[in-house]
Amino acid sequence: MVSRLVGDALLRTEHDDLWTVTCAEYPEGLVRLERRARLTQVVVADRVDADAPTQRSYGAAACTVDGELLVALRSAPPAIVVGTDGRRTRPPGGTGHDSEFPGPGQRLILLSCAAFEAVPSLLVDGDEAAAGRLATQDPQTLLLALLGQGARGAGAVIDRHPDAGGATP
Repeated sequence: MVSRLVGDALLRTEHDDLWTVTCAEYPEGLVRLERRARLTQVVVADRVDADAPTQRSYGAAACTVDGELLVALRSAPPAIVVGTDGRRTRPPGGTGHDSEFPGPGQRLILLSCAAFEAVPSLLVDGDEAAAGRLATQDPQTLLLALLGQGARGAGAVIDRHPDAGGATP
């Protein structure tokens, strides 16, 4: 894993044969990135006061060695899968959990609630050219641009390597 600080943001990147996971965490955000035998798991959330009666929310993704991307949400914004041909949300209804076999060159963007609130509108309702830029921009630069709007929260970009194998349904 490679880590570095850029201003108040902690950036981390984890690579394997199929996936690259890039995370950004501002002081009010939280990212847990763990690598296990057959998957890499990432969880993004906002830090909450332990005494606050608010409901905790998170977005989580697990990248498997078989090419499957599992997404689970708890009171969090939907994940967004982007490619040069467009975008879609996961889970489709924005709640619960879902699995996805993204195509090579596609990426998933996962943001905490605080980060999602500050995100530019092009992330959710821009044109297809904007989706293409989201799919091809350097992931650290993209996260700094998205999260830097409010300099809070956390986010992750999960890239499927364009030339990677892996199972597909």
